[in-house]
Amino acid sequence: MTLYLDPAQIFWDAFEELEPPQPEWEEQFDYWHDYVEKFFLSNGMKFEPNDSNVEQWLMAPDRAPFSEMVKALLPRMTEQTDLSETEAILFAHWLPDLHMGTSVTNFTMHELGLKNCFGFAISDRGLSAPFFAFDTLYKYLSAKDCSGLLLIADQKHLLYKSKVVDDLQPRNAAAILRLDPSNKAGLEYRGYKRVQYDADADIAASIDGLLDHFGLLGEQATVIGPDTLVSAVNIPGVKVKITEDTLVCAAPFAAFADAVEPSRDHLLLCQDGRHITALAFKGEDQ
Repeated sequence: MTLYLDPAQIFWDAFEELEPPQPEWEEQFDYWHDYVEKFFLSNGMKFEPNDSNVEQWLMAPDRAPFSEMVKALLPRMTEQTDLSETEAILFAHWLPDLHMGTSVTNFTMHELGLKNCFGFAISDRGLSAPFFAFDTLYKYLSAKDCSGLLLIADQKHLLYKSKVVDDLQPRNAAAILRLDPSNKAGLEYRGYKRVQYDADADIAASIDGLLDHFGLLGEQATVIGPDTLVSAVNIPGVKVKITEDTLVCAAPFAAFADAVEPSRDHLLLCQDGRHITALAFKGEDQ
């Protein structure tokens, strides 16, 4: 099945205060300190009191649970598109939710009044989670011949201190994409691929190989990804768009929605260590 993605069906935003902390939550500090300690122990790690970030996690003024971000974005999409026939919802994230145990897909089904809809979440794949989820949803829709939603979200507050998160300085950000096999306009989805490289000098060759693999034309392609990747691109005619790392998993789709040129091919990239993950789209009228 050929899938065409309409960039107008990508909605994203960054958020600040969506759930103000309540004074009575201060009574939960000990409970959550104990939770974090046991979480560390369950992963074979020693927990130190200085590792705790409980008070900030619980009382931060800019809390934004995943469900609240999705709730804020959904009306923007429903104003333009009828979602009542949605039959599949996939949710992808890297950083954990503030509301542990909340099913964001079930929440979305309830908000949209969907009675016959399939949904699940994909995480534990780092920044590549939404790329894998996009391809998974595409394959499901191809088999079922129905429309679906891809939800993406990350939020900035963790129960424990993390150098990775401190260095990233993430924002509360979310995105929603609608995938509809009946749509015959937009950019043609060319597929998903994950490659490994051994040294920084191999990045340019890896990206060139991805363009060739997907049949994207260098002279009319736009490569979207983190600066660590796109800065290595040196192909005549290729445009680059640097993603905003602080938007975490939503970053490549936010850049895609804001900078898409329908007549050009687009290669979306994310990086996890020495792995590059890609989604490819062929431009219109090619």
